Amino acid sequence: MIINSVLCMLYYNVVIAWALFYFISSFRKRLLWSDCGHWWNTALCFVPGDRGTTYTINGTTFNCTKLQYQNISQYHCTAINLTGRVTATEEFYYNLLLQKSKSFDDFGTPTLYMALSLLVSWIIVCLCIIKGVKTSGKVAYFTAIFPYVVLLILIIYTSTLSGAVDGVKFYIIPKWELVGDFK
Repeated sequence: MIINSVLCMLYYNVVIAWALFYFISSFRKRLLWSDCGHWWNTALCFVPGDRGTTYTINGTTFNCTKLQYQNISQYHCTAINLTGRVTATEEFYYNLLLQKSKSFDDFGTPTLYMALSLLVSWIIVCLCIIKGVKTSGKVAYFTAIFPYVVLLILIIYTSTLSGAVDGVKFYIIPKWELVGDFK
């Protein structure tokens, strides 16, 4: 039983370390996973919805620094293959966070930022164990009640806004004539 608990704790602390790394990385003004151009990104990296400098002319897609339709080669345009593209978010996860290797035989090397995240997650778990069940119970009371308090505050605030009654009526009163209309 103890061995199973230790193995589960090892696994879940790694997941907590990933979440902690994402949490700390999300405090940046520009998120690391929101664009390409970092050292961990590949040539197949793209941002969904962002055309950037990729142009399609006569069925061929070009990656250009600036585009002139008359002379494509003069303006550093290269034809690119759009198959196998990977989003910037996926590359952040696989190439930076996990640093996933190419084969099963290559384990890779531990990175400093993930080792620090894992250390901090172990410290948090140890502090929770040292403080005991009584403190964890207090935290559980807070996390169980606090969302309802915030929800109540939001309901009170939004009910004071103009048009709140119209919004509630629109939400509660159904329009039965639209039920049979299949547009």
